[in-house]
Amino acid sequence: MKSVLAFSAVFLTTIVFIYSCTKTNEPIYEDCQLTRTSSTSDTSILSTSYYYDAQGMLIQIKSTQYQIDISYSGNKVIKTEGGAQIEYTIGPDTTAISSTSIPSTPGEQIYSMVYTYDANKYLVKSVGYLDGVIWDSVSQVVVNGNVIRTSWHQHNGVDIANDYTFYTDSAKIWTYTKLGGEYGYFYYPWLGRPNVNLMKKQSQGIYGMLEYQYEFNASGFISKIFETVPGNVPPYTVTFNVEHNCK
Repeated sequence: MKSVLAFSAVFLTTIVFIYSCTKTNEPIYEDCQLTRTSSTSDTSILSTSYYYDAQGMLIQIKSTQYQIDISYSGNKVIKTEGGAQIEYTIGPDTTAISSTSIPSTPGEQIYSMVYTYDANKYLVKSVGYLDGVIWDSVSQVVVNGNVIRTSWHQHNGVDIANDYTFYTDSAKIWTYTKLGGEYGYFYYPWLGRPNVNLMKKQSQGIYGMLEYQYEFNASGFISKIFETVPGNVPPYTVTFNVEHNCK
C-alpha cells in the first residue's frame, strides 16, 4: 500500500500550478526553457535543474533531494523516480488520457488514473483506480482560465479542498511550473493547460494558507517567487530563484 500512497501524493502535487510569465496581453512563445529553481532556508539549500533533449522535450528533473527521468515513445510518456515508474497514454490532442503504475515486482498492486478535460483542455477531473477498482478522485473548478478550486475525495471517505485566487493582470506565461509540493515549480504539460494569471493566494485545504508575490527580470520574466505562510508568527517567507535559457 505504501507504493499506492506514493503515486497518489505525486499526482496531488502535480495538478496545482503557475507559470513563469511576462506581463503582456497575448501568450509569449519564445524559445526559452526553465533551467533551474533554487531556494535557501535556515538549514539547507534546495536546487532543482531541468534538462531537455535536442527537440526541447524535458528528459530529466534533478534536485538535491530526488531525480525524475522522462522518456517518450509514440503516444507514451514514462516517468521514472526512485525505481517507480508511471506510464502516461497521450491522446491526439496532446493531453494524457490515462496513466498507470508499472509494476517492479510480480503481484504488485497497480494504481491507474483516467483524466477528463473541458473543451479548452483544462484538467477538470481525475479518477484513480487500484487494481481496477475506484480508489480516489480529484476535481477542479476552472473560471476564466484559472483553477479556483481543487477537491480531493480520498478512499477513506475524507474530502479535502483548496481554493485559489489570482492577480488580475494579464500575465501570460510559457514555462511549465507549478505550486504546492516538493517537486519545485514545475508541472507536466501533458496534464492540460496552465492557469492564465499568476496565483496570489492558496486558501486552507491540504497545504494551508499560502500567499505569493513575484519579481521580474529586465525582459519581464519571473526571476523570483516569494511564498509566504501568513499564519506563522512572524509570517515566514521562502524565496525561490528562477532561471531560464532563452536562445
